[in-house]
Amino acid sequence: MKTTVRSRLKEKMDYLKQVKLFKGLKDEQIDKLIPLMGIKEIEAGEIIIKEGDTDNTLYILLEGEVEISKLLVLPEWIKSGQSQEKSLIRLSQQHHPFFGEMAMFEEQPERSATIRAMKPCVMATL
Repeated sequence: MKTTVRSRLKEKMDYLKQVKLFKGLKDEQIDKLIPLMGIKEIEAGEIIIKEGDTDNTLYILLEGEVEISKLLVLPEWIKSGQSQEKSLIRLSQQHHPFFGEMAMFEEQPERSATIRAMKPCVMATL
């Protein structure tokens, strides 16, 4: 791991302790995860996770704002193949959100929602 990535994540230790995924862990325990993490910078409008894709990366929002959406298919739309993206929620770093945890525990990890950066974001990845 690059020293700069490690130092950037160590600077975020207080923030990481507020992420529900890490609640109750001691600093030493979180510190052991830091070498396994990366940092990804994402531009506004970029899709971070696309519903239906397969991947097992866990994302922790460190900075920015994201929107979570799901594909909506009404029964009368099935024959025509029509669908619509439905925005569910917008989250910022103030919420200490993380995404992709379900895919870490499934054999065939299929993303259950789409996550798009609404503002430039910095994500920790695991």
